[in-house]
Amino acid sequence: MKLHTTHTKILADQLTPVLLFERIRKKYPCSTLLESFDHTKRNNSYSYVGFDRMGYIKSVKDKIEFRFEQDKEILEYPKGKTVSEILKSIFDRFEFDEYDFPFSTNGFLGYLSYEAA
Repeated sequence: MKLHTTHTKILADQLTPVLLFERIRKKYPCSTLLESFDHTKRNNSYSYVGFDRMGYIKSVKDKIEFRFEQDKEILEYPKGKTVSEILKSIFDRFEFDEYDFPFSTNGFLGYLSYEAA
C-alpha cells in the first residue's frame, strides 16, 4: 500500500509547534505532537504534528492489534519472533514517498507508553 505525506516548513518565530498543535487539536481531538531535541546542534530539532491518524498498533498480552483505516487485524505473537520482527512485518506492507530531507518524513510515527519499557 502506498502512502503519501505532506510537509510544510514554518518559521518558529511566527508559529510554534505547540501553538499549531493547540489550534489543530480543537478540530482533530486525536491529534499528536512529537518533537525531537538535540541540544548539541542549533538546527537539529524537528516537530511532527499529526492530526488525523490512519491507524494504530497496540500490544496487549500475547496479541498485537493492528488497525489501519477500516481494517482491523489481531496477530498472535509467533513463537521465536520478537516484537520488533512482528512490527517490521507490518511496516513492510507499506510504501512511502521519498523526499530529500535530513530528517525522517515518511513512515510510522508514534510513541511507546511507559508500560512498554
